[in-house]
Amino acid sequence: MVPYIGWNKNFSISLKSGWYAYKRRHMTEQKKRPDPAKVAFLRSLPADIKASITGEEAEQFMFSTEIPESLYEKIKDFLIETDE
Repeated sequence: MVPYIGWNKNFSISLKSGWYAYKRRHMTEQKKRPDPAKVAFLRSLPADIKASITGEEAEQFMFSTEIPESLYEKIKDFLIETDE
């Protein structure tokens, strides 16, 4: 039987702070904020259209500059096209 040595409080704190620093540094690089106007647009769609949109389509729409073709077909009646 191995005797219980105990937990070093300082080691525990250093592990936590190291993990959170790593997580904070790497998550901010990867995580972008969605375009608020695009989020508002998706929320304003009728329930049946929202139900047909996949999570991947919604994510691509909110985080990129291009609209996925499959999503465009679903929402084209609600878009106002401009010459910009």
